[in-house]
Amino acid sequence: MLAACYQTPEPAGEPLFTVVPQNGTHTFEMGPEKTSLTDVTGLKVFVYSNQDWKITPSFEDPDGDNSWFSIYPTEGKDDGRFYINVTELTTPYPRRCKILFTNGKGEELLTADFVQNGTEAFITPDMTLLSYGSEGGELTLNIRSNVIWAAEVKPETAGADVSWCRLGASGATSQTVVTTANTGDDKRAAIIHFYMVGREEVFADVTVTQLPEFKISNATLITIREALQHSGIIEDNLKFQGYVINDSETGNMDDESDLFLQDDSGRGIAVRLPDATRYPAGTKLSVWMTGGILQDSDDGIVRLYNMAAGTFSTETTLTGTEATPVDISDLSKMDDYPCTLVRLKGVYFTSPIGTLYNVGSWKSKACSYGLTRIVDSAGHIANIRTLGSFTQKFNKGLTANEYDITGIVLPDKGEWLHIDGDKSNLKQMDGYVFSHSLRIRSVDDLKDKGTAGHKVPIVYWLGINTTNSSYWVPAYGEGEFNLIKGITGATGPNNSARVSYILKDIPGAAEDANCYQGYSTVTYFDATYGGYFYELSTSTKTRSGQILFSFTVGVWGSAGRYMKLQSSTDGASWTDVPGADIELWNSYSSGTAAASDYTRLYSNQSFAFIIPDGAGKDRLYVRLTTQGKQNKRSDGSSSAVSNASSFALYYFAFSELK
Repeated sequence: MLAACYQTPEPAGEPLFTVVPQNGTHTFEMGPEKTSLTDVTGLKVFVYSNQDWKITPSFEDPDGDNSWFSIYPTEGKDDGRFYINVTELTTPYPRRCKILFTNGKGEELLTADFVQNGTEAFITPDMTLLSYGSEGGELTLNIRSNVIWAAEVKPETAGADVSWCRLGASGATSQTVVTTANTGDDKRAAIIHFYMVGREEVFADVTVTQLPEFKISNATLITIREALQHSGIIEDNLKFQGYVINDSETGNMDDESDLFLQDDSGRGIAVRLPDATRYPAGTKLSVWMTGGILQDSDDGIVRLYNMAAGTFSTETTLTGTEATPVDISDLSKMDDYPCTLVRLKGVYFTSPIGTLYNVGSWKSKACSYGLTRIVDSAGHIANIRTLGSFTQKFNKGLTANEYDITGIVLPDKGEWLHIDGDKSNLKQMDGYVFSHSLRIRSVDDLKDKGTAGHKVPIVYWLGINTTNSSYWVPAYGEGEFNLIKGITGATGPNNSARVSYILKDIPGAAEDANCYQGYSTVTYFDATYGGYFYELSTSTKTRSGQILFSFTVGVWGSAGRYMKLQSSTDGASWTDVPGADIELWNSYSSGTAAASDYTRLYSNQSFAFIIPDGAGKDRLYVRLTTQGKQNKRSDGSSSAVSNASSFALYYFAFSELK
């Protein structure tokens, strides 16, 4: 299509030539984007005339590269139009030219101005902070910018001396910054101020810091509480001191390279040891933080990393002999004391059957850890945990009395399990978990107060049923335990005899691979409800406190992984117990098929839940069942969608919290 077209001449009269103005003026403007005549993206300008016309652009530098600007067509007759096109402009500096219109005789008809506006100006250094050691030196910043920039050194605080910091070599895209040695005792700072020449409102600042010649002897002593307010690289000359609270002798931590210290401010901190040096519990240590990195770890613990052997000293001002535990009677307050040695006052074990047991140097694929629940008089629930490195033995029957328990509070983001005996190969449970666990150091940390206190048993069942009778008789109290309920028409090995089991003490020899032993039960997965379930009931008519339901269950490879707990007061309508969606894991795949193969039971787990409005009922029912969803096996290897041998059921109990 011809852009300039011939039209019928105007009647004879005065010569006519008009260019339609843009924005009311004859200064034409375009943005920084590239335009194209082919795509008709340029600026279209209309001409009204009764004579010949010609367009000639005029540039400030006629001999320069002016290919960024073009006009088509450059001549026409009578009415017509032309297009202005530009190449992309990547700087904020506008480009200009003049457009001269002449007639066929070379006479000037009109002169218009043209400007292509630039893009937004920016200056972007590749770092916002330069950090120098006390010896000083040179560091180079790489600069991304679309402007002509300059730089200067400015004080971070008005009036401060910045003669120690200067600008070195610079180029279009780089700037070197040079600092001299810092022989003082204080960290110092300056600002490298980059700005656009001619437009100082376009700028970027880079902070320069330089550490002093740090020494542990002149480091500032702070409390562990104050130390935990820091994060990232510790650039100040700081140290803290504390007593070692974990026990390398009993090995109550699963990672021996972790050191836990606590000071008289009542807070603990985790430090990653740099070598094989171990410090006995109660050792007084001073830790030089400078150069260390304080950050969150995957397991939820805030640790101080990047430590060198020279950062630990036995010279302290501590006057005690060991850390004083923080006394806590409300288990929900454990959240306030991570990595801290606490004494839980007046709490109860939810299961009495040898809850804390050592697993010492067990053979591979047997009893890789112990875990149980404890509860306070208000119904707050927490975990007690011992791991494979725990070397002391404690599997005696626990009383229903109050206990004072001393241990280290740690975040509990899931059930960490050892897979195939490889300590570095861990799985994490994704289901319902408690927020913290308590790591005891030795059996001496358990103090039976000899008083029944606020936890009163109503009824409990112990799974010691060697006669393979058809039901469990309560070991204490009145209640019913029905193991025969199930999916209508389902058949299989889940009969009463198969549900019996034997409970044995753990043998004394640490190398013995036996643990709690039990026959298997069988679950069936059913998408609409959940399969076989275990139903228990008791009367709470004379009870007014909170009702606690607790149980301990063992699992192995083919166990159904997802369970839930429900309650009822009529045995017909059921309500899910809040928080009681249970996810079970075990460490290894299935053992042999024989029901007597007790050593294939690789983990047992204890649970406890408050039953809402459970008191004062003629009959209170609970039901433990596989959940009505795709039920993975507890070793994660496949789906438990049909006959799946699963649990050894050890202990069930209803209790009242007064």
